[in-house]
Amino acid sequence: MAEPPPIQWGAGVEAMKARLAGQCASITVRPIRPPFLTGVSNQQQIDCEGFRFFNSGRHAEFVMGDDSLEMVWVMIDPTEYSAALDAMTSAYGVPTAKRDDMVGWPAHRTALRSKPVEFLFYSPRQAAEWSDWYREPAPKP
Repeated sequence: MAEPPPIQWGAGVEAMKARLAGQCASITVRPIRPPFLTGVSNQQQIDCEGFRFFNSGRHAEFVMGDDSLEMVWVMIDPTEYSAALDAMTSAYGVPTAKRDDMVGWPAHRTALRSKPVEFLFYSPRQAAEWSDWYREPAPKP
């Protein structure tokens, strides 16, 4: 269960669009305002439909901060959560981080979310922020 091959951390929007060419039925680039990534002034997202991952075509979101790929979310069907967790555990071992609706493998810069169900892969630049997030107390509902 390696991160998807088109990922190139730090690549810009145009470079990622080129890397995704032929791997998406459609590609849309949209601004994210306000940015949710810490320390960026400009955030964009490449939405890729039909991205082949985990044995099917998926909706994938390639999150760019200041023209640098920082996060990738790949959505799956809720009925696939157990199989996804098994695949991630087989690849990376027992999750070493947990919070709210997410389990993670910080050493591998990846996580699995349960609501909505999606894989997360994140850049070396985001690693410290995610490690901090796992250590913070979960917000009260």
